[in-house]
Amino acid sequence: MSSDNFQFAKSNESQSVERETPFMDEQWNFVNDINSGVYSSGPTLVQFDLSSIFNSDRLCDVSRCYTIIPVVYTAAYTAGATNTALALAANVSYFQQCGLKFNYANLINQIEISVNGKVLDQMQPFTNVYENIRMISTMSVDDLQAYGFSWGMGKCVDNVESLRYNGPGVLSGTVTGGVYPATTGTWLQAGATNGGVGGNGLSNCGIYSANSNDGDQTVVGYQNGSSYNIGAYYRCNRLNDYTSIAFAVGPNGPTNLFGPNTTNGTNLQNITQAGTEFRPTFQIISNVMVWTDYCLIPLANVLDSIKQFPLTKRFDATIRMYLNTNSMVNCQVATGAIGATNSQSLLSSGSYNTFQNTCPLMINSVYSTTANTIPATATLLTAGLYVGRVTSLTLNGINFTTIGAAIPSSSMPACRIYYPLVQLKPNLRSLYISENRNKKIVYTSFLYNQFNAISVGSTFSQLVQSGLQNIRGVWIIPVISSSINGLTGAGFTTANGVTAFSTFQSPFTDGIYNGPLGLTNLNVTIAGVNKVQNAYITDYENWVQQISRYEKPLGASAVGMSVGLLGQYQFEQGFRAYYIDCSRDSPASQMSPRNVNITFQNNSLVSIDVLTFCEVYKEIVIDVENGLVR
Repeated sequence: MSSDNFQFAKSNESQSVERETPFMDEQWNFVNDINSGVYSSGPTLVQFDLSSIFNSDRLCDVSRCYTIIPVVYTAAYTAGATNTALALAANVSYFQQCGLKFNYANLINQIEISVNGKVLDQMQPFTNVYENIRMISTMSVDDLQAYGFSWGMGKCVDNVESLRYNGPGVLSGTVTGGVYPATTGTWLQAGATNGGVGGNGLSNCGIYSANSNDGDQTVVGYQNGSSYNIGAYYRCNRLNDYTSIAFAVGPNGPTNLFGPNTTNGTNLQNITQAGTEFRPTFQIISNVMVWTDYCLIPLANVLDSIKQFPLTKRFDATIRMYLNTNSMVNCQVATGAIGATNSQSLLSSGSYNTFQNTCPLMINSVYSTTANTIPATATLLTAGLYVGRVTSLTLNGINFTTIGAAIPSSSMPACRIYYPLVQLKPNLRSLYISENRNKKIVYTSFLYNQFNAISVGSTFSQLVQSGLQNIRGVWIIPVISSSINGLTGAGFTTANGVTAFSTFQSPFTDGIYNGPLGLTNLNVTIAGVNKVQNAYITDYENWVQQISRYEKPLGASAVGMSVGLLGQYQFEQGFRAYYIDCSRDSPASQMSPRNVNITFQNNSLVSIDVLTFCEVYKEIVIDVENGLVR
């Protein structure tokens, strides 16, 4: 709609105070999970019984429900497999050593919802990957500014300039001796002595550079050589540091806003007060770095059935989700003198990573020219992520329940789902209920599949799903194969005990970028009919053509890629996801069960795994009077 037409329509529309809102009142409440404080090792099952959501005078606005997952994550430096945390440097803030990846949705591996015993969305692996791609593709920059910190995205998306691939061509010959986690070589040296930057495999965990800017290259040299991940920095910086730091003046001194002191006039808030407000915090306890966060995830972001659900008196639902939590990972660290180019070089191994699907934690490569943040005798940095409180898990002899003083539990003792109850005005309430006793809604669900170890230059053609009706579209996401990512041996061989791990399991990736993994001659075939007349070379223009009308808030009249957090530069440098719209078809064809095949050629220099998500439309009918679904 042009601005002239909009202005005229606005001027012509009738207005009144009574029409400003249909609601008389709105109140929020919450339901705790039914785990009773017991959270198993990952993947962690969390269950909610929402049958108590009922009010005879009010309606539940289901589409605005959200969950909060309280997490505690920890990290410690050790000298090998000894359950003793080494002393950390005094008056140095370690808040940036670890952080969560872009989007709190990475905590959720699978989620299922049933209403009145009818399953609306069933468990599917890598729900976090699917939802992350959708949100990155459809959110606007204004959305990110408004909700980014609340949803675990920070102030901006991660910087693609700082993305690195530390593959065997880099690591072979630099990781030369010993067996992980006791390897040696020039890779694991401090930056001042030409050690590596970041971690093995695909890596985007460099969090600082010599000069502060927007993460861009700061000095003349290799392209993007001095860039850093400013998005990861913003996410880490949201958690206030309550560590005891000596008072200092000057531009590099502490802000003194937050700290451990209570009444001496040094700080304005201590960590106990922060817990009362459910504020994210960082502290050091017995040389263990401890972060506490409260991860807010709108259910509409991970369940389209929730997004489309109408106002209803009763919401008799059960939600089950498997979380990527209560697991541990470690990496070997460099121990060297600080210098003008000092960054942490990191090395991890799949055998020392208990995250089964996605590791939501990032272990950051921290740049420093003024303080050696790594204890002199440290060889390992081990981290763990937990729901609510630290549980007894052991990795390579390290257990955070026994490594030192007790680590406090989260101030929120259980996962919660918050829901709003609204009271409609009397003249609207009876009309709304009478007209929506058979309310039909349409939502999008998806089915997952994965194909592994597709070799360099090979052509792939496979059946992805069979017997699907009402097909909406197909997402195709290539990643470096989990059989080779992180390997250090020449020719992608296992060397020095370092085993491969997927980019999703990696503690060095950001949850967004998968590298410039091109797929050419891409096509989707449904019931033997190609959805693309000419097989795609799959450049950015093709991406825009397919995604431009995908759930855009500007409506059907919008032309082109009107919103989205990533542009052509990010797509070409390090983000490759492919989408084929399959919704344009005759009603008869859509209703018929059909098979979905995909075809492409691997146009990269590494073998790849491919994740596919086939979207389908589903219909249900809801009685808003009693919440029954059929």
